[in-house]
Amino acid sequence: MRSAEDIAQEAECTKSAVCRALKRHEIEVRKHTSKYAILNDEEWLRQKYVEEGLSTHEIAALVRSTPGNVYAHLVAKGIGTRTTSEGLDVKYPEGRFGENASNWRGGKRRAGSKGYIQVHQPDHPYADQAGYVMEHRLVLEKKLGRYLDPSEDSHHINEDVADNRPENLMVVSRSEHLLIHSTLRKIDLLKQRVTELEAQLVSNEGRRCKAVD
Repeated sequence: MRSAEDIAQEAECTKSAVCRALKRHEIEVRKHTSKYAILNDEEWLRQKYVEEGLSTHEIAALVRSTPGNVYAHLVAKGIGTRTTSEGLDVKYPEGRFGENASNWRGGKRRAGSKGYIQVHQPDHPYADQAGYVMEHRLVLEKKLGRYLDPSEDSHHINEDVADNRPENLMVVSRSEHLLIHSTLRKIDLLKQRVTELEAQLVSNEGRRCKAVD
């Protein structure tokens, strides 16, 4: 099952010389040869590709060859090849979700305009329809050793919703969470008002100085 190239190398001649010798000795030349002998077995190749639904990449890994070489053998043996979309349908008959999705980014994504981080954890009892859970809730659950109740909220102490370090998170009730953010907004408004008043005092002082001059 060696190729004409291998025989030529051993005989220290050209591939053409080997082919002429094969013809002269009435040895039938294979339409497609390979140093990967198993790929010349049409029944085996058909079983792996058609019946088991393996891709050219997966078959290539089995025989330590290349996808292109496997594809060439499929074509040479008249085994109909699949398009990329057809191959994905065979491999993922129920669709590509989670880590099998084409846009998979390691299981994390940004949620909404505020920048919250979600983690793909489909086995979580409170995962959404896509299998994602807010990362800050997962961090707190690991810290507490239990699942958070839906009525419990997670508050970011420094107000950075992407900072999900355990020390930056605290469990609060829904009403407590609303009160905290309401109080923080009032404090921000007071700080803003103080800044405005200070600027106004500086401006008034400047006008007095000009009046005295």
